[in-house]
Amino acid sequence: MSLLDIRALGVTIRGIPVLHDLSLSVARGEIVALTGESGSGKSMTALATIGLLPQGAATSGQILLDGTDLLTLDEAQMCARRGNAMGMVFQEPMTALNPLQTIGRQVGETLRLHRAGETSLSSAQADALLAETLARVGLPPDRVPPDRYPHQLSGGQRQRVVIAMAIIRRPALLIADEPTTALDVTTQARILDLLKGLVTDYDMGLLMITHDLAVVARMADRIAVLRKGEIVEQGAARDVFRQAGHPYTRALFDASGHRATLPKVPQRGPLLRVQDVSRDYPMRRTGLFRPRPVFQALKGISFDIRRGERLGLVGESGSGKSTLIRAILGLDPISGGQITLDGRPVRAGDPATRRHMQAVFQDPYSSFNPRHSVARLISEPFHLLEDPPTGAARQAAIAEVMTAVNMSPKDAEKYIHAFSGGQRQRIAIARALIIRPDLILFDEAVSALDVRVRAQILDLIADLSPRYGLAYLFVRHDLSVVRGVTDRVLVMQAGEIVEQGPTGQVLENPAHPYIRELVDAAPRLPEFGAQALTQQGVWDDA
Repeated sequence: MSLLDIRALGVTIRGIPVLHDLSLSVARGEIVALTGESGSGKSMTALATIGLLPQGAATSGQILLDGTDLLTLDEAQMCARRGNAMGMVFQEPMTALNPLQTIGRQVGETLRLHRAGETSLSSAQADALLAETLARVGLPPDRVPPDRYPHQLSGGQRQRVVIAMAIIRRPALLIADEPTTALDVTTQARILDLLKGLVTDYDMGLLMITHDLAVVARMADRIAVLRKGEIVEQGAARDVFRQAGHPYTRALFDASGHRATLPKVPQRGPLLRVQDVSRDYPMRRTGLFRPRPVFQALKGISFDIRRGERLGLVGESGSGKSTLIRAILGLDPISGGQITLDGRPVRAGDPATRRHMQAVFQDPYSSFNPRHSVARLISEPFHLLEDPPTGAARQAAIAEVMTAVNMSPKDAEKYIHAFSGGQRQRIAIARALIIRPDLILFDEAVSALDVRVRAQILDLIADLSPRYGLAYLFVRHDLSVVRGVTDRVLVMQAGEIVEQGPTGQVLENPAHPYIRELVDAAPRLPEFGAQALTQQGVWDDA
């Protein structure tokens, strides 16, 4: 008998169909991956299972957990099962954690709220279970004290805290919704190994929602492919990867292995020059008369970006990538060295600097004002120009960049909430392009996109240099993506550049052991076909 058995599930929100006749099962000790594009209904399936659908939602069918139909339970009965019988790990841990409470209090809160009629644990028993659970997810109290707050932890540590909250009551079913999307490759590998170990140790069932087929290949026993609210294909992972039957599944596979074609672009003299740059952060004093300790986030960073060059920047979380990006943009002061753009020192608030250098960030929605139209949003950089266009010239410039990012000029009349994640990223690129900068910084600009949208955005980025004669710095923790859109790559570790050179050479024949660790940690999408899968050791035939 299955632990979770979803039968002919249908979901409508205010009369709009979202899920259609969806059937899926998860057994104890089994990992089932639910994959598909953004908007396919993956997260809605998870929310229906755990009883957190939005207002106005109506359901049909059955969701059986250990034989009990969850759709027939009232809110009090569902609360008794959340945390006890099933737990959920959300995509963005920072939004799932309370910034005003310590991690120990938040994980322990699950014990206090979900007792399911048991005799209350004593304080000593609760503390022991809390310490055991934190240690099990890789946060032993001697290294990561429970009195720390979420902002004091790295992204991977915060994700471990959320996992600890979900498993402290040892639920039979764990639902993980894109748990590794924003993590670097080594942290992602550790989180995936942790989830796999929990399934084995606690005999849980794991429903893993992800658009990353390389993660699916590494984790899943079975795969269900969701498209427009319907499961178009499901089966054993090895069977689906060996011979996908549905055209949509094959299209996802093709997009996952997609590499952009990089046109040759003549590279001229240096545009951006970073010379021996350091950035120090003062730490808390350890004694009244002791000097204040200093944390070195950047240690003598030096490199150039030539005009027309496509440069990649790779490294784990905490390696200093974001600090370096903020320094280049003039948003953070530097402690030593110099940064120049076209021979001019980069200074905070200098319009000349911003006129020639723009940025595209990881989450475009949070970088836009939702109350303004797209036309106003993408024309904001005009204030940096000495003679900004007005009237018909302004409208023509907006229409030109909207067309350049493969969107209709009429879309400029809409508001940002009306677009998908991929469309928002195109609008962010349009905003960066509208004043024709010499350099664009892409900071994790495709990390939250599904595979087919990501392929389209990568093709668009690769086409920018020849069309607009610009250079870009592409910051990403996914080595396979960096390989497809850059000519040269820098690898950062602990605030230093440990290796740089042509992208193919650095990633295929690295000289530094740290790069080999990154390459080995990255989940790999196997080539398809039975013989290829067996030769690559993804699945071995019994």
